[in-house]
Amino acid sequence: VYVTAAASNGCIVEDSLYIVVSPLGTIAVSAWSEEVLIPEGSTTTLYGSPSGYSYLWSPIGGIVNPSLQTTNVTVDQSTVYTFTVTDGICTKSDTVLVRTYSFICGEPYVYIPNAFTPNGDNENDVLHVRGQLLESMVFRVFDRWGELVFESFDRLS
Repeated sequence: VYVTAAASNGCIVEDSLYIVVSPLGTIAVSAWSEEVLIPEGSTTTLYGSPSGYSYLWSPIGGIVNPSLQTTNVTVDQSTVYTFTVTDGICTKSDTVLVRTYSFICGEPYVYIPNAFTPNGDNENDVLHVRGQLLESMVFRVFDRWGELVFESFDRLS
């Protein structure tokens, strides 16, 4: 509280001003993403700090709930998300860039040769599924009559 007093001709006039100091003014605001590089159309989680305030993520497109401290977002293209924190007095923000890439069924993402010769001559005898981002797979080869002739869950067999 700031008080001012003035006197003139025996009269005293007082006035006060109530100044609110925001604790948010001294606190760092941070925004980050669970993953910063994801395939187009994928979902990631956005996180922000500190806790205990009002929040807004923007742009709001694709965000499940833009007013939560932690929320999920579906990202169609590389986007800079702004995390804004307010306590009603002070407002602060931070940004996080979530980059996207196109998932292409071809080298270097997923590559499967279109022919192999399993005849024991050590030339193209083994069929491998190749890809930099493969985490799991089910690979099946059928003959011309639709009968299963090979099945693998291991990308190196």
